[in-house]
Amino acid sequence: PSPAYYLFVQGSYDKALSYIQCTPFPASDHPQLQTLWFDTLYEQFKETRGCGPLTPAQKYRTRTRNPIPPNIRSTKFKTNNMFDASTKALLDSYFSNDALSSN
Repeated sequence: PSPAYYLFVQGSYDKALSYIQCTPFPASDHPQLQTLWFDTLYEQFKETRGCGPLTPAQKYRTRTRNPIPPNIRSTKFKTNNMFDASTKALLDSYFSNDALSSN
């Protein structure tokens, strides 16, 4: 994750986010990259709005509008309870394939 971190430190937030989104990483790096993802979004938000520290509500809105990209997610795809068991099984089998493939 060092190139993304260097882009973050330089203030190239768009490039850092793009690098994180487009590069495959080992699962061991996912927690650090997730933290870097959100820190980059927070800094970008502060820079564009010209504000000081973000409130918890601003951080929440930023996280919900910019979810973690699939290539650095550590958790398995979860369906909501609106689907029956057969639909859940179908969705799980579909998403258990490579998350980055273009099926």
